[in-house]
Amino acid sequence: MLIHQNAHIVAEAKSAFKGDWLLTAGVGFNAPISTVADLRGYLKIHSQKSNKSDNKLGRLFTELSIDASSWINPVSEVGVDMGAYFISDNETKLKLQTYYRFHPTPTVSLAATVELSGLDNGQLILSARYPFG
Repeated sequence: MLIHQNAHIVAEAKSAFKGDWLLTAGVGFNAPISTVADLRGYLKIHSQKSNKSDNKLGRLFTELSIDASSWINPVSEVGVDMGAYFISDNETKLKLQTYYRFHPTPTVSLAATVELSGLDNGQLILSARYPFG
């Protein structure tokens, strides 16, 4: 959701529906590099709970990342997302994802993301986006 021409708020939720979740909220910026390429940066807070967690809120940690994407045709976008998860004083995980996003309409986007490293190594994520507001 845009809060300024080049700033936005993000919220995400993931679950395997086994008493687990990964809830994310944060702020980001976007900057056009050219007419077909964009650069985005994010600062996010995560709450991660698994069926092994004792804490009701799960573990809390932050993420700092940068994302670059390019349009390969009017409805297809490819990109890479790099960053780090700062989980505790002695635990930091690097993040590397690549994605393809299909925009069939101006309001709906469908994506396939391959998470190469990060919280869930080797994961394929299918997602849909719809703007609220």
